Amino acid sequence: MKFRSAFIQFIKFAIVGLLNTFITLLTFYLLFEIFHVQYLFASITGYIFGIINSYFGNKLWTFRVTKVPVHTELGKFIAVSLFGLFLNTLFIWGFVEFFGIKPVTAQILTIGIVVIVTFSANKYWVFKSKPG
Repeated sequence: MKFRSAFIQFIKFAIVGLLNTFITLLTFYLLFEIFHVQYLFASITGYIFGIINSYFGNKLWTFRVTKVPVHTELGKFIAVSLFGLFLNTLFIWGFVEFFGIKPVTAQILTIGIVVIVTFSANKYWVFKSKPG
């Protein structure tokens, strides 16, 4: 029963994550390709829009944890998101500057890495429900 519940939770997290990815990439693409904004600023802005969607999607739908005070949960969520933003910026910069990867491709690769870290932190630290 726990496995089934965790699997469903993972599927929901993945759906929210896909929407976050779409929002992040769309924002990045519009800012970088259409409005010619510097790629790191475009990446950070896209990531922030993804963070906003992620909090509400995971809080209200994926994890549905209600016994944790919002200020505690939100503080942890922001900490994880800022760490994710740091990793996102570091990896996209490294891929572009050291490996010569195009910024759009680098952003896609970066999202794949950062999602693993942020999922784990959200599941086991931010939205962890306590027994009882």
